[in-house]
Amino acid sequence: MGRYIVRRLLWVVVLVFAVVTITFLIFSVLPSGADPARLRAGRSPNPQLVEEIRHRYKLDQPVTTQYGLYISNLITKLDFGHSFQNDTDVLDEILKRLPATISLSIGACIVWLIVGISVGIISAIRRRSLLDRTAMGLSLVAISAPVFWLGLVSLYLFADDIGKIPILPGAGSYTPFTDDPFKWFTSLILPWLVLAAAFAAIYARLVRGNLIETMSEDYVRTARAKGLSSARSSCATGCARRSRRW
Repeated sequence: MGRYIVRRLLWVVVLVFAVVTITFLIFSVLPSGADPARLRAGRSPNPQLVEEIRHRYKLDQPVTTQYGLYISNLITKLDFGHSFQNDTDVLDEILKRLPATISLSIGACIVWLIVGISVGIISAIRRRSLLDRTAMGLSLVAISAPVFWLGLVSLYLFADDIGKIPILPGAGSYTPFTDDPFKWFTSLILPWLVLAAAFAAIYARLVRGNLIETMSEDYVRTARAKGLSSARSSCATGCARRSRRW
């Protein structure tokens, strides 16, 4: 277990390094229409001011030198760079948006686990029923629908400002938890549901397939033949699977 955790943490470091490198190359090597120095200088910059900004932020150095300085500052000072478009440090932008990101991620994870596991268990118990077919059909739709499309459709249908059935807060209505916990919760219901839809559908299909496979094994059929109810046999199936994993 310890080796697995250490290996995963090392892979996280490698992944972060790869993302940082690719992002740097995209914004530094590939051609773009915006000049960072001109963005920082304002709407009507003079050439002297632009050159001063280039020299201050080392934009006049070779790309390899810029990359080395960026990695060095990132490791030693946790300096993620400067946003020329917003005229602020990138780390400040990340920290400012971090509470909303954490709220969205944790809430969506809870929703997809509860919905996915519950729907999978119900579909496995009521296999080939109308409920099962409906749930698996909706799961297939949720898996196939892109998140951005599903989000736009959800806003069009349920957002309180533009929706046809205005029952939930729409875009731009996020309220921090410290300001108003109730508004914080209601403002995240729609994003939670949209983000969790595809993951919940995948979990539901996986849980259904695993339960159906396990419930057809000999020890489950023997328990049912001896009079064990379907609910208890399903519970015994889940317990047996967990014990075998451990």
